[in-house]
Amino acid sequence: MKPISLRRDIVSRASYPQGELRRFVVRSGELLEDKGERLPGRGYYLHPDGDPEKAIKAFARLLRRPLSNEEEALIRG
Repeated sequence: MKPISLRRDIVSRASYPQGELRRFVVRSGELLEDKGERLPGRGYYLHPDGDPEKAIKAFARLLRRPLSNEEEALIRG
């Protein structure tokens, strides 16, 4: 039996199975959603039922800059 990979949601800080979360990475300073979970780099995870406004604030804090309108739209889904 294969162990379940848990990842932490950056907003709620709760752990969920990796398949239940949306993965984002920062490439060349731009926030991208990694739908295939194949992009290299540090992954940041969001639960799809979470509050998008809190997620936007969390990413701005992580990236130490305000998010662009495109990045905000990406997070809102």
